[in-house]
Amino acid sequence: MTSRTPLDAQRLLHTGHGRALTVSRLAPRAFPSGTPAIALGAAGPPYDVTEPWAVLTPAQALRLAALLTEQANAALREVSP
Repeated sequence: MTSRTPLDAQRLLHTGHGRALTVSRLAPRAFPSGTPAIALGAAGPPYDVTEPWAVLTPAQALRLAALLTEQANAALREVSP
């Protein structure tokens, strides 16, 4: 993902499993379509050579946020008395 052009500082979330999730907004000029996009990356510990990532449209990013919120709320309900 070296051709991306970040518009704002990357947002970082460290998980309890050694991963660092990065979220950044990409400039429309970064892609031939001229569409703005959001990049989601997952860096692992040094021994993990894979680094999965995805580029989402704003609509897809909002859908992902909704899905994450839905699952987080369900998980909280499971552990709440």
